Amino acid sequence: MMMKPDVRHLERERVRRKLASDLFGAARTPVVIGRFEIKERLGQGSFGVAYAAFDPTLKRDVGIKVLSGDGDPEIALREARALAGLSHPNILQVFETGTHDGLPFIVVELVAGGNLRAWRAAL
Repeated sequence: MMMKPDVRHLERERVRRKLASDLFGAARTPVVIGRFEIKERLGQGSFGVAYAAFDPTLKRDVGIKVLSGDGDPEIALREARALAGLSHPNILQVFETGTHDGLPFIVVELVAGGNLRAWRAAL
């Protein structure tokens, strides 16, 4: 029986590598999605997990949204196409889409700031 892709394995591997580095002095090797090096988890929602990452090719920080294994890969592509067709200061710019270990992802600009929960609490 084929295992369904699971976004949780990315976070487990990121934490395992960080602990190995912090506790045992192992070389810190980042978890990589495509060419993007995962730095930290930003949040999780019903459709997947958002990460801060680094693009070593273009030397810039990016955001990556990895959709959960329950989702249809076409959803990520449709979302990316919809966002790519828009240009507005309040909408993230899409840089790339792809799949990693069977999980679809969208790479977007990384914007500093809080999350929706903190914003709503401040209202």
